[in-house]
Amino acid sequence: MEIRLTPSPDQTTTLELVHTAIVPDEMWDTFGPGAVGVGWEQGAFGLSLYLRTGATVDDPEAWQVSDEGRAYSKGCSEGWGAASLAAGADPAVVDRNIAATTAFYTGEPEPAA
Repeated sequence: MEIRLTPSPDQTTTLELVHTAIVPDEMWDTFGPGAVGVGWEQGAFGLSLYLRTGATVDDPEAWQVSDEGRAYSKGCSEGWGAASLAAGADPAVVDRNIAATTAFYTGEPEPAA
């Protein structure tokens, strides 16, 4: 993992995180890029919340299965699916990846095929 902090003249800082992962084929086949992407997005959300407000999520596991947390994870999963599709992945595979990733992060069952 590589983290870059770049200061800007307007007294803000850009955070760039580069995560390179070796993902086993069976995990990639099931989840696609959302396999690790959604978890990173949740972490970035928590960091953003803290940096903007000083607040933290008291119980991250409870938040993850709350309506808000499930909606956030579903949106992230769909976003990683859209990126995968844009990169040329097979649409049927992307649909399966989104369903599996969303089910994993929300605790909700995958829709019937």
